[in-house]
Amino acid sequence: WPLFESFHVAVLNFSAVLAVVSLSLFVQPSERNIY
Repeated sequence: WPLFESFHVAVLNFSAVLAVVSLSLFVQPSERNIY
């Protein structure tokens, strides 16, 4: 099932990118408040 495997990898990549984006959005305002 290569199609299912590629779909699984795409979901993992999407969740990883989403986590990084949400982390950066969560960290940026706090850094602005500190400085």
